[in-house]
Amino acid sequence: MYAQPADLIDRFGATQISQVATPDRFSVISIELLNDVVDNDDISGYEHEEQQAATETLNRINKAIDDAVDEINFYLSSKYSLPFEPVPTILLKITCDIARYNLYQSEANEEVKERYENVIKLLNKINSGDLELFPSSPGDSSIKQQNNLPKSFSAERVYTQDSLSDY
Repeated sequence: MYAQPADLIDRFGATQISQVATPDRFSVISIELLNDVVDNDDISGYEHEEQQAATETLNRINKAIDDAVDEINFYLSSKYSLPFEPVPTILLKITCDIARYNLYQSEANEEVKERYENVIKLLNKINSGDLELFPSSPGDSSIKQQNNLPKSFSAERVYTQDSLSDY
């Protein structure tokens, strides 16, 4: 897995994740309850229905992450050997953006849609070889633009200093 539920909360906030991940048949779970269930803390002090809502919410978050990982692997499996060891750090961001989009389902706002579309473009560029997923040397960024400058070739010089010395 390239990301954990806590990563989604860190990136987008517990309020947003709670609102989009809580199943519709429950009231939106509290931020505290979401953090407790994600951190695997004891939730026995909550009402039974809240515990059930928290468990199902966590399951939905994990499912969204799993689906995001599957989608990423689909794009990258033709170019890279999976699973990644080590996992490139950019995959955390990509996974979180796709998982968030998955949680919103058909109700994603423009920002969520745009971020999703951008990471899909990024995955396509990685797959096509326009971008590299792994740095070629220490200190490079996770994704490095390849040198796509045109290559120039020239013919051998016809006139040289020696050939023009008689003139």
